[in-house]
Amino acid sequence: MDWFRRAAETGGAQGEYLYGAALLSDAPGPKEREAAKGWLEKAAAQNHAAAINLLGEMALDNNGVYADFERAADYFRRAAELGDTDAKYALGELYKHGKGVAKDDGEAAKWFKAAVDDNHPAAMVELAILEFNGSGVERDLAAAAKLFRKAAELGNAVAENRLAYLLADGRGVEKNLAEAVQWRDRARAAGCGTRASINC
Repeated sequence: MDWFRRAAETGGAQGEYLYGAALLSDAPGPKEREAAKGWLEKAAAQNHAAAINLLGEMALDNNGVYADFERAADYFRRAAELGDTDAKYALGELYKHGKGVAKDDGEAAKWFKAAVDDNHPAAMVELAILEFNGSGVERDLAAAAKLFRKAAELGNAVAENRLAYLLADGRGVEKNLAEAVQWRDRARAAGCGTRASINC
């Protein structure tokens, strides 16, 4: 922490971000969170994308009081436009659910696609769901299946489970029960695809 602090005090955005993030990860109370936020804001003022994204995450958590979705959306948009992959995904989620922004599946798909281009597995799942349902984008089962497969191959359990269903039913992909079982078993081993995991 001493070295992180020294780096931050030089005025460099990366040092400010690292020190703020380190304070936040070891923040048992409001005082530490405020200190972390201060350093992250210094880095954000220098357009440090990861710091801006982390400020967005803080706005959603807000120390357990309430989520400031509008502020989070502003932070995520800034960070996403600076190229932060996680911010692109987070902004897509806000548009998908209409939190802090008007619900817009087309805009959600746009930001998920931007994160997919950066190889973000969770964004692949979300975009695949939109493509499968034709929400905000043209319905394309084959494209959805490809995205589910790509995310599954990257170890995303939700994608593994969804791909198993598509393979079992032959939707968007050639029916293959043996492969479906393999993906289903992988998903279950990761805790997905059971009655307790309704979001899979």
